[in-house]
Amino acid sequence: MLRGILIILLVFAFLFGLSVFLMVRAAPQSRTLVLTGHAGELPVVEIGGRSYVDVEALTRLANGSLSIRGNHRTRISSDRKLGGQLPGPR
Repeated sequence: MLRGILIILLVFAFLFGLSVFLMVRAAPQSRTLVLTGHAGELPVVEIGGRSYVDVEALTRLANGSLSIRGNHRTRISSDRKLGGQLPGPR
């Protein structure tokens, strides 16, 4: 009788511990991106093991310009020497 109660308590303790572990692991982690020399920070979102930030918010934070050419080219520049243009992807 005592052995049966002990087994039940151990099973409940294991299930409780497992549920706490899974909740902690699945909780979203708050991460931010900080640009040196610029006031502010951006939230970082992780999807499928990759980190993402909002490109428009990044451009505003960097006091840069954003232009999209076609479906796959995005250019961001905050460097005045480049005249607002960066070389495109190759």
